[in-house]
Amino acid sequence: MSEYYYIEKSKQQIQAKENWEHWSKWTHYNFERLAKNIFDSTHIMLGVSTLKRYFVKTNASITSFNPQMATKHAIAKYLRCIDWEDFRKQNSIHENKESGETKSKIPIKSKYKIAATLFIIALIGLTIYFIANNKNIIIPLTVDNSVAACPSTIIFKYNIKDINEDSVFISFGRKAIRLLEKKDSTIAHSYFIPGYYTVFIYSKKREYATVNVLITNSSWNGYLKLEGEYYTQIKNCILDSTLKIDETEIPEKMLAENYQTEFMLFNKLNVSLDSLKIETRIKCNYKDPNQFFCNIASIKLFGDNENLRVGFTDKHCFDFSYFLVANNSLTGDQKKELGFDLNTWHDVAIEIKDQMAILLLDKKEIKRIQYKLPMGKYKGIFFSFTKTGAVDYVRIFKKGEEIYTNDFNLKK
Repeated sequence: MSEYYYIEKSKQQIQAKENWEHWSKWTHYNFERLAKNIFDSTHIMLGVSTLKRYFVKTNASITSFNPQMATKHAIAKYLRCIDWEDFRKQNSIHENKESGETKSKIPIKSKYKIAATLFIIALIGLTIYFIANNKNIIIPLTVDNSVAACPSTIIFKYNIKDINEDSVFISFGRKAIRLLEKKDSTIAHSYFIPGYYTVFIYSKKREYATVNVLITNSSWNGYLKLEGEYYTQIKNCILDSTLKIDETEIPEKMLAENYQTEFMLFNKLNVSLDSLKIETRIKCNYKDPNQFFCNIASIKLFGDNENLRVGFTDKHCFDFSYFLVANNSLTGDQKKELGFDLNTWHDVAIEIKDQMAILLLDKKEIKRIQYKLPMGKYKGIFFSFTKTGAVDYVRIFKKGEEIYTNDFNLKK
């Protein structure tokens, strides 16, 4: 069977799993939601742009489109297979065991040529339909202040009077969605958590406009998360000259759950994420006496185009680790060195230059990833730990010059 067949099969199964309409009608929100669902299920991070390429590849060479194996492995795991090869085996067309004949009398190659032709015709038809109904409408979406200190209320300006659809929405990020009124031209949204947000107007048929908003914080913020949702802000997240939480602040009902601790700082440093170095020291504070638990300590660097994410795990569960740079990632045994004893302090450094991200652990290089898509200007950083963890210091360098440092020593 051709690879095209299995890729289409995986798309169909994911569409059924999510219970959504055909992927040609998905909007940015669908892809954001799918990326989150895949990560929650597999602990593998696929970018929104990667998923868009996987599902809506529409050029003339669609039948020869072949995504990276790391992407296909993640998709297969989300569909409860061991890996992509296992997915292929489970979805191959077998011969009829009773008659010894194939189920179809049409030659296999002809069937796929027909399927590919019909698929392309359908895509062309959908494109014509969208153009005919919306006539290349350009929807303005602007904001007077795209950078604001947390907490802030941001006012967005828009005009959707020319859209020939009943329901048009705006997503502010973090699942905050509102229905837009055609008679209005402004809408306000309050941000209580720092971050770099992509705000977009969309309908069931397409995405119309996007704008980015940076919500900054001058000092580190800490949060508790439960089931992927922000639960509460930590009042004091600097203790004993480290970035961590007072565990007495954790609500009792959360202690038995798989909660996460996050620390974040979104500040304007005027530096490109493509020419930056960060040094830090981290550890996890939770230890399961039965070892049925997997510690994960992750670092995420935000750029205005793409992001960098690295997730370390305990040694026995390194399959949950990841190193993702502008949608390029590690797979299989490549991730083995990202699993180690997280209950002790480890120095971590990430150096980015010449479209290459180099990962160092305890002063030793362990991995490097070449990437093509520029990540753009640096916007912020966050640390995340399953249960609880700590950060000893953070230093950021631009071309060898230290531009930010914090050792969390309040006595200075």
